[in-house]
Amino acid sequence: MINTNIRKLVKKLGIVLLFSSDIRGRGYIVKVKNVTFLCVNANLSDEEQDNVITHEIGHYLDKLDIGDYKNNVVVRCHSEHNANLYLINRYSAEYVDIVDEDQANYVNFAKSIGIDDVDLAKSILARHYRNNSSEMT
Repeated sequence: MINTNIRKLVKKLGIVLLFSSDIRGRGYIVKVKNVTFLCVNANLSDEEQDNVITHEIGHYLDKLDIGDYKNNVVVRCHSEHNANLYLINRYSAEYVDIVDEDQANYVNFAKSIGIDDVDLAKSILARHYRNNSSEMT
């Protein structure tokens, strides 16, 4: 079952969620005419589906038209980086609330949300921990 907050955000953005076991990969977002579809691999676990949906929403919110995603590796890397930033930021706030900084495991956090870029996850978590500690003082 998809996380309630994610489901609400998808609805608010007017995105149509589709689940299929026949798609290649984990998921993708595509606009057809004026309708945005977010297709998710139905064979993934609920947690993986949440991560895919959140990542794809990152693409949707980025809306930066920087070129040909499919054929230009620089464009693709930039787009994936921005979507990963959104995903990490979305989940790091929850993580910081439940895990003390001295117990934080950046590698496990990154793996849990399907991100390979541990350094990016570490830097964003560190920022959230700093912001959290400054709010408490």
